[in-house]
Amino acid sequence: MTLLDRPRVLAIDGERAIREMLEAGLGHHGFEVRGAARGSDGLHALAAWRPDAILLDLVLPGENGLEVLERLATATRAPIVALSGKAGKARASITVEALRVGADDVVAKPFSLAELALRLDRLLGRRRAIAPTIVHYDDLVIDVERHEVLSSDTPVPLTVREFDLLLVLVRNAGRVLSRDALLRIVWGDVEVAPTIVDTYVSYIRRKLGRITRRPLIRTVRGIGYAVRLL
Repeated sequence: MTLLDRPRVLAIDGERAIREMLEAGLGHHGFEVRGAARGSDGLHALAAWRPDAILLDLVLPGENGLEVLERLATATRAPIVALSGKAGKARASITVEALRVGADDVVAKPFSLAELALRLDRLLGRRRAIAPTIVHYDDLVIDVERHEVLSSDTPVPLTVREFDLLLVLVRNAGRVLSRDALLRIVWGDVEVAPTIVDTYVSYIRRKLGRITRRPLIRTVRGIGYAVRLL
């Protein structure tokens, strides 16, 4: 694996929303993520896909997370990060047991995506590759370093949150992102209503609509939003 590769991360979690958030959020941080809903699916993906690292929720539907962890640790040398939703003494106990069974690290839920990305970097011995500071999409030019957006060479005045939301959607073009996933990626641990995503999408649409009539962000009814893959 070279420094410019996107490390492969297998995310085993029974909650679809968490898998989606990890795929999009860690993708935003330079990883290629594939999700699995069950431990058995994860073990199959382990052989077929050969990930560089594994994220494993210790609470899986109908399965013993620690037993799945032990099987994974026996089957691969890839570092394993266990995700635990336990609290208090139960968290301390499950952390010790997970490390004993074979986890390389244990992260408590809810977690920060930025922190999780850094922990994965550390486990992989990876220096973060410098992400492109200029992102091109159709007639949009997004300058990540300057937090500036041009549409058909015309500046689009976006707030910090609007900019971050647009960048996540564009970087995940072709993928439908749920409101919950966008909340976790863009707003992090800040407690806000899920409808704030709809509000900010409307802000972005209105500002882009003043320059171009071509719709950029597509609403996927009952799920969330997507930007088409060019």
